Amino acid sequence: MRIKTKIINSKTRFLYKLLEHAAFWLTYFVLYIIYCNYNYNFEFSDLIRDNLVYISIDILISYLIITFTDKTLAKKRYFSLLVYWLMSLGIGILIYRVVFVYIIAAMFYHSHIQSFWDFNLLKYTYGLFFPVAMINIIHLIRKWVHSQREMYEIAKAKIDHELSFLKIQLNQHFLFNTLNNIDSLIYSDPESASQTIVNLSNLLRYSIYETNVRRVPVNKEINYITNFIELYELRLIKSDKIELKICGEYESLLIVPRLFIPFVENALIYGKKDDDSKIYISITFVNNKVTLCTMNQIKQMEYDKQGGVGISNVVRTLDLVYSQKYNLEMTNRDNWYTVKLTIELDNGENGEN
Repeated sequence: MRIKTKIINSKTRFLYKLLEHAAFWLTYFVLYIIYCNYNYNFEFSDLIRDNLVYISIDILISYLIITFTDKTLAKKRYFSLLVYWLMSLGIGILIYRVVFVYIIAAMFYHSHIQSFWDFNLLKYTYGLFFPVAMINIIHLIRKWVHSQREMYEIAKAKIDHELSFLKIQLNQHFLFNTLNNIDSLIYSDPESASQTIVNLSNLLRYSIYETNVRRVPVNKEINYITNFIELYELRLIKSDKIELKICGEYESLLIVPRLFIPFVENALIYGKKDDDSKIYISITFVNNKVTLCTMNQIKQMEYDKQGGVGISNVVRTLDLVYSQKYNLEMTNRDNWYTVKLTIELDNGENGEN
């Protein structure tokens, strides 16, 4: 099963945005034609023809400035943004003049302009600035509203994620089984029992107190997963049924807390643990990208269950926080259930906690 929600949503949003922008420019063009027809003595067909040329320039300059705005605001380069605005308006005014002299005046009205530079700069500036400023203001307002909505959705997803975690990862069966295993170890292997108590304490401390942030260092998440697997292995007769591999450098990376644990837990819960089967879990880091892979054999009757525990909340979090920066594949071939999740992570130097 391949996750396609992200792609479908992106296409739908793009089409919706395209229709919105088309509606804006059509409305602006119609209103401007009505205004000019009311105030100036021009043929209606000439107004439409001339202003179709001008509005093409407005659209070109508007989206050029929008592109500059998005790039410079993201990096907080406000002076560069002002320079881009002035340069773009200057280029737009120059194009306005070229179009008027060599196309509208010369070709449409067969008129010769004596001096190219003899024109009303204020009139040209106002004619270009008004539509450009209007579409950019609307764009910035929409980005702000979208940002506020996204922050709300992320906060809501985090709450859902935490509730899901409390119900699944820290459920009473897991705690009771772990405590019972510790109880049995106290007499047979006191040293292992002591270490298990430390692991359980670290797991609870991390999950309750150290994950109330948007990002955590990856090394803490790796330690958490390692502790979780070690505690789970207490329930197995042979601990070599679970193979965990961690490769690559990750000391400077940050990640959203508890993204991997639902996939790890699913592999442990639904993976077959007979003599011929094994559960494989690997986490690989290459530069700032991390790939989680889990492989486990499952019974056919349990296939529909696999992937249901906490996965929907994880996918929702991935869409909100790592949109366009992750890929998730879940497949079932010959009763081998495989998960492959790749994420482009934040660097600790510029990531946001």
